[in-house]
Amino acid sequence: MVIRKIGVLRANALGDLIVSLPALAALKESYPNAELVLLGRRSHFELFNGRKPVDRVIVLPPSIQFDRPIELNEENQKIVDAIKEEKFDVLVQLHGGGRYSNAFVNMLRPLISVGAKTSDAPPLSRYRPYTQFQHEVLRELEVVELLGAKGSSFTPRISLPDDEKNEGRNVLHHILGNNKGRIVLLNPGATDPRRRWPAEKFGDVAKRLALKDTVLVNSGPGEEKISEAIKSICPEVKIIQPSLRELLALLSNCDLVISNDTGTMHLSMAIEVPTVALFWHRNVMNYAPVKSENTRLLVSWQSQCSTCGANCCKEMCEHEDSLLNELSVQEVLKASEELLERVGGSNHLAEDHRGRVWLKPSK
Repeated sequence: MVIRKIGVLRANALGDLIVSLPALAALKESYPNAELVLLGRRSHFELFNGRKPVDRVIVLPPSIQFDRPIELNEENQKIVDAIKEEKFDVLVQLHGGGRYSNAFVNMLRPLISVGAKTSDAPPLSRYRPYTQFQHEVLRELEVVELLGAKGSSFTPRISLPDDEKNEGRNVLHHILGNNKGRIVLLNPGATDPRRRWPAEKFGDVAKRLALKDTVLVNSGPGEEKISEAIKSICPEVKIIQPSLRELLALLSNCDLVISNDTGTMHLSMAIEVPTVALFWHRNVMNYAPVKSENTRLLVSWQSQCSTCGANCCKEMCEHEDSLLNELSVQEVLKASEELLERVGGSNHLAEDHRGRVWLKPSK
């Protein structure tokens, strides 16, 4: 059988997509002549528009989710029918255990369907059993192995062309002018409030770093109160609200990123920016950094809700208290300083060892 078109379903958060990059790369390496089409979200289109290994992105609307049965109303039925017309030779389900996503894959009628499967999920042509505690990179590489695709790397990587790096340089110049010193980006948000390190601790870190470094705070939609809380502690920080493309470009021009376990953290590591990653222990098994060369992983072992005492490893309670609260400012600063020591002093608009472009300090 000649495989001419491969579809991949991965329509969830940005960080989930980033950890699927080794599996996507393995598919492209093994089937270089096949068109690789991602069924994803709007942010995925923004990320992969013209960027390999994905050739094309079909954006699924918010009305199609996979935490519930697909509602085949008139609008969704039109979308399903349009995707059927793609006539995929292979459709790969990389969207979890398949309880609802496998049913969606089967609706699209590929010649071969591949993915993971929980005990209550519909079967596919070829599948692996889904186990909860497995690193997502390895899980997805195991899935594409069912097609004979062998990955050459376990590490998610995104390559940025020079024009994108220069775009980040120009945005930074607009924000900072002729900046001196290193640039540190803080990412205090996360979709789940329990995975957020407290804003006041981010503020204390910012206050210390701002003594000699420039500190940016990335503020996503709905995170304005968090960034303002940090600024109230450290007025020197610059709050930014970039688009995804701008964020990638800005990250490529940073000396360090300090982030909760979220999409920005995965983006930062994928473009090889030194990153301090703040994790709740239960998520480490699935989403921890694959390599330690350019990262520092800090783990909170807190399990109990500070309000009601519930064991959040067994069942989440109704409260949204941070489960990262036990991580101290001192250990985050120590990890940050270890990574910043590699960068050294101001080097902006010079090239570093990865060829990134930096702003020149003023004379």
